[in-house]
Amino acid sequence: MTFRGRHFPCSDSFGGHHVSCLNLPRCSTRHYLVMEYVVGETLERKLQAAGGMLEGAAVVDVAIQALGALEYLHGLKPPIVYRDLKPSNVMITAEGRVKLVDFGTARHFQPQITATMIGTHGYAPPEQYSGKVEARSDLYALGAMMHHLVTGRDPSTVAPFSFPPVAQLNPALQPGSRDPDRPSPRV
Repeated sequence: MTFRGRHFPCSDSFGGHHVSCLNLPRCSTRHYLVMEYVVGETLERKLQAAGGMLEGAAVVDVAIQALGALEYLHGLKPPIVYRDLKPSNVMITAEGRVKLVDFGTARHFQPQITATMIGTHGYAPPEQYSGKVEARSDLYALGAMMHHLVTGRDPSTVAPFSFPPVAQLNPALQPGSRDPDRPSPRV
């Protein structure tokens, strides 16, 4: 067995919001990806434990950390498109750190190349169904995941590409409402 370089250039340079890829050993014609074991809980389990919806502030925190990871992946040369962002692929450590897991569907972005449709129904954007993905595909999935977290409406169980207004599904999040303990954002 020989060890080659890392399959994905995963490092702590983007704040540790990933699963570190330790090595890609090669044995004969088979490849293996050895990754860090993450101690924590999936976002899916946290969602279930919370009764199906998370507080808006918690969702914003998860989204900001996930965006940091996506910004790193999309900024690589060539960029890596994650392609399967959903609550079960996001781990939350005891310290509250977000880590993306399951890089099995991630791939280097190649413009003008059509790939196999991979992803999860409801979280995948329209272009992913035809095998055409780009960095914005991950942002769509992040939006679908955020909608799920604040409304309790799992997009994988309904017709794709339909997202009713958040306030319709979660009246506590009416437009213009905000947490009185949080300062208003600066414009």
